Amino acid sequence: MPAKPEPGNRLSAYPWREIVINCHVCNRHAQVAKERLLKTYGDLALADLALRIAADRSCPRAKAEGYCGARMLTAGVETWACLEEAMHGGWIAMLHCNRHIEALKRGSACRKPFELYVPTLVALLGWDFPLARLPYKVTCPGCGSRSFFIEWHVPERGAGALAGPR
Repeated sequence: MPAKPEPGNRLSAYPWREIVINCHVCNRHAQVAKERLLKTYGDLALADLALRIAADRSCPRAKAEGYCGARMLTAGVETWACLEEAMHGGWIAMLHCNRHIEALKRGSACRKPFELYVPTLVALLGWDFPLARLPYKVTCPGCGSRSFFIEWHVPERGAGALAGPR
């Protein structure tokens, strides 16, 4: 995943389809599609985007003072992507086991993470299967436990693959 967005960058150059905006002062949170923001606000600089959205969404501080705690964050790929992006982008999925109970007795987690083969996941679940639902469909290959987390490794070249039509 790319590092935090640089302030000089424009919205059109942002590599992911979803943008997360979070304000710690107002306690507000939004996850918005990049295409929707481009239609609504045009190609703004990323530094101005969060403040503009906060002002439009009735944030009194942003309207009156021109300042709000709203910040743009990079959304995790598992929240918006599907297996199609993972397959074409060359992403790697690592499953880390968290098992701690086995047959009502204390158990230990698998020692090493397992790489999930993305083409097999595509064959089983389809291209449009969301990554967020993947933990409900798989189990740990080592022990069969449902207590695990999946870590996605996205190569930098994968960001360019997402910029295409969708």
